[in-house]
Amino acid sequence: MKLSPFSIAVTIAGAFIGAGFVSGQELWQFFGAYGIGGIAGFTVAILCIIALSSITIQYASKTGSNTFERIINPSGNKLLKKLLLIFQTVFYISIYIIMTAGVESLVSEYCDVSPIITGIVFCITVTVISLIGIDGIVVAFSATIPILICAVIAVAFFVLPSNEIIIQSNIESSPSLVSNWLVSSLVFVSYNFFAGLGIFASLQNRVKSKKILIKASVLATAFLLVLGLSILLSIFATDTYSSEMPMLSVSKSLNGTIGVIYAILLVIAMLGAGISSLFPLTEWFKVTFPKMRIQRIVLAFAVSAITVTLSLFGFSNLIGTVYPIFGYVGFLIIAIIIRNCIKDKT
Repeated sequence: MKLSPFSIAVTIAGAFIGAGFVSGQELWQFFGAYGIGGIAGFTVAILCIIALSSITIQYASKTGSNTFERIINPSGNKLLKKLLLIFQTVFYISIYIIMTAGVESLVSEYCDVSPIITGIVFCITVTVISLIGIDGIVVAFSATIPILICAVIAVAFFVLPSNEIIIQSNIESSPSLVSNWLVSSLVFVSYNFFAGLGIFASLQNRVKSKKILIKASVLATAFLLVLGLSILLSIFATDTYSSEMPMLSVSKSLNGTIGVIYAILLVIAMLGAGISSLFPLTEWFKVTFPKMRIQRIVLAFAVSAITVTLSLFGFSNLIGTVYPIFGYVGFLIIAIIIRNCIKDKT
């Protein structure tokens, strides 16, 4: 099934729009805390992410590399293959844990439901959609990402005109393991690109032409820039950066009902990020062991069970620690992929 530019764009954007992004916590830690420099850093980061994503999809389409591992390690080096599998598994499970922790925290704020029960329901949903495959993910993102973008813009539309926007640095408010806005931008590019790599590889036979990919990239850039800048400006305007989920606090300040609606949308964003994390693992297993269908299902549910168990840590602390660590390591992955793309053209 070939995809339209819009479907490709929302799938690319959906790979990056998780709970950390839409809640404002991730964007504040990596950009908002650095003031004007952070705003510039966010813009540059999005342009770099989309460029890398487009290059990767094009490379995957040309070479037929339909998994995370094949894009990075086309020669099949055994040592690199093992290291990548370990790194990939730990990274994706870590993001999955962060998203599950976010859902548990969010639901417990509104409902008298045990975090473990919330985590189980969330992880079962993520597992089922991930096992359906890339077509299920495209459908899910096509339905949810436009709604998320419209919701954020709507909140910003009501908040920004009635509040003074004071953009200034507040580095002490960020527990992230980065030292300045430039390093923060690079780390943000690194771990986000790595997080979406599995989905980009799976899109390789769904892109009809380079022209369609370019259109999709432009759309994805617009989606992410509008969404991210609306979130950052709203946080600056309302001074809600100290909240666990700043944008939820912003929406609550408008109206209680709006707060509930935004909370629901945050859960949807977390669902998208959870799917983006589990799917590459199940897809790798499917490609590597095509006859082991039952084992693939068992693996997916086993990973989800581990995730529920390890999700009882602070949402903001996990974002500020896990993302930067994998971002630093991800620089090497980006360098390898760029080398592969250059090598393929020579």
